[in-house]
Amino acid sequence: MTEQQNVEGWQMVRFGDIAKQISMRVEPRETKLKVYVGLEHLDPGSLKIKRHGVPSDVAGQKLLVKKGQIIFGKRRAYQRKVAVTDFDCICSAHAMVLEAIPGKIIPEFLPFYMQSDEFMNRAVSISEGSLSPTIKWKTLERQKFKIPPIDIQNRMLRLLKKSNSVINGYYETEDSLLKLADRIIEARLKAIKAEHVSFESLLETGDLIDIQDGNHGNDHPKASEYVEEGIPFVMANDLNGNDVDLKRCKKLPKNRTDALRIGFSFPGDILLSHKGTVGLVAVTPEVQDYIMLTPQVTYYRVNKNGRIKPKFLELYFRSFNFQRTLKNQAAQSTRAYIGIKAQKKLTIPVASETEQEEIIKLWDQLKLTASCIRASGKSATLLSKQLING
Repeated sequence: MTEQQNVEGWQMVRFGDIAKQISMRVEPRETKLKVYVGLEHLDPGSLKIKRHGVPSDVAGQKLLVKKGQIIFGKRRAYQRKVAVTDFDCICSAHAMVLEAIPGKIIPEFLPFYMQSDEFMNRAVSISEGSLSPTIKWKTLERQKFKIPPIDIQNRMLRLLKKSNSVINGYYETEDSLLKLADRIIEARLKAIKAEHVSFESLLETGDLIDIQDGNHGNDHPKASEYVEEGIPFVMANDLNGNDVDLKRCKKLPKNRTDALRIGFSFPGDILLSHKGTVGLVAVTPEVQDYIMLTPQVTYYRVNKNGRIKPKFLELYFRSFNFQRTLKNQAAQSTRAYIGIKAQKKLTIPVASETEQEEIIKLWDQLKLTASCIRASGKSATLLSKQLING
């Protein structure tokens, strides 16, 4: 117990006495709501939801969420994902939807308290299962936590709100800068006068080494084969921002993946999701062996001595024009999908080496500025965390 928590008036309460679970099921194809929030849309340590999907992205029953309710990631609680919704939506069934019970706790204070080490460490300790540890509400509601009296909650809440406002300001500035960067890069790409060449042609000329997905056919690995540690088995929703979420993705034994025919992606490959959620882009990170792709993701392997630089290809994949073309073609299928043959017919401007380097340098400078702003936001987050932890 911290020194702060020794203050007179703090009381031990059951979590079920200060919060209740809301469990209203919704079929995505039947809802009139426009927003879907998955755990992949929640940022660890942030109560604000900065991105989301749409109900058509998903299948199977989800949870109804009303504005102001709390979404708490009950699966893999060590990721520390808790957020407050600013809108009505549906969310992943791997989350809990919670509401505060007024009386012993101020409703606005609850989500901040749930970010504390005391709460999160307990959440991890009561999770069940090894591959995808999950919390049961019946277990969580019985847990006892020491919370401050209402007057101290009020004082802490005022400080936490101010701190949260500063933190959100940093991240909103970063987000605005990245959007501006996208527009600047988009304009530079549009200004390129070079010939557009199909990816199929670039394979023939050796500028690209390979384009391949993880369509394993009858040999597709089963969920029962997943292990806690092993080769990352990457699905579309594992492409998070610019990165591959190696912690979140499923794993397979290496002797199992070694026996597969295709789908081996190595560091530096440019990844593109092409099924279900179409158009996510990432770069295969440095890993010991390789990552294994699912049928939802394609890798593009660039010849480093060829006419297309890997970073330029990545930036072009992220561009509005390419994304629009990709999604228009994918929409021709019952479920959003664009196969390898169709992908190979897509084109890219083969800009000069100088033009590519200039665009890459400009992007790197803009990203560096955004990273500095994010670092300031993280520092402010640490100060806020110290406040809630005492």
